[in-house]
Amino acid sequence: MKTVHRFDYHLEDIFKFEERDVTSYMTYELKLPAKFKEAFTYLTTKMKVQPLKALDKIKWDEGKNYDWAVIKSGEVTLLIRKYQSHFTIFYKKENQENKYNNRYGCFTYSTNRDKLSDKESDARVDNNFLDLEANINDIFKLIAEDKAHGLWNSYTLVRPKFVEVKTVWNGGDDISSIETFIFACDELFSKYLEIFAQTDMFDRIKTIKKGSVLNDKYKVLGVKTTLKDGYYHDIGLTLQGTNGATSESWYDVYALTRWYLKDIFTE
Repeated sequence: MKTVHRFDYHLEDIFKFEERDVTSYMTYELKLPAKFKEAFTYLTTKMKVQPLKALDKIKWDEGKNYDWAVIKSGEVTLLIRKYQSHFTIFYKKENQENKYNNRYGCFTYSTNRDKLSDKESDARVDNNFLDLEANINDIFKLIAEDKAHGLWNSYTLVRPKFVEVKTVWNGGDDISSIETFIFACDELFSKYLEIFAQTDMFDRIKTIKKGSVLNDKYKVLGVKTTLKDGYYHDIGLTLQGTNGATSESWYDVYALTRWYLKDIFTE
């Protein structure tokens, strides 16, 4: 039988397709694991690393919709994203002998409110940490023992039936949940952009003068560096030339980080 050619693929490409084709692309072409590690390292350097204690006593970086915190115990560091009683937990387990063998990964931990009684549900409205608090020590222990791959198993991480744990990525080539890993990377990289914009980009803008030209392309018409009440959207540059030679456009630190990073940091 003659091989049928369809556009830029062949019929056998359909027949040979496997899920690992996608995970391989995510790993080696998009380089998501490498970007994950970079983002994790940056955030745990810039954000306050706190010792393990009662989760409602931890200082959380409160956002409009999500809260974040970094917690460290022994050789394990957790970067936690919180939305009500749903937690996306990013982790690193340090290798004391060789930092290149540090282990990274992520998983989700959530309470299914549909499986709760009214009384149980009310208790978790008052304290979103109720279930995770009961498991947090065991989570640290399992990651430290290189058993993070078993967190999904209720025999390994003992918990009520209404608590759901999904392993997402354990640091190797295998991605347990493609959809959730994409979501986790999206959230992690967005937080990276946010903190970078508020620190590195902000510091860089302070050195830029009105009238200068960025990367031989965009003239700086205005510079604003006054921060009031933590509102970073007021910090940024007015640039000429980004939407046509004579255009004048305002960009805050977040927009500059996303769209003009190379121009801002090119000497």
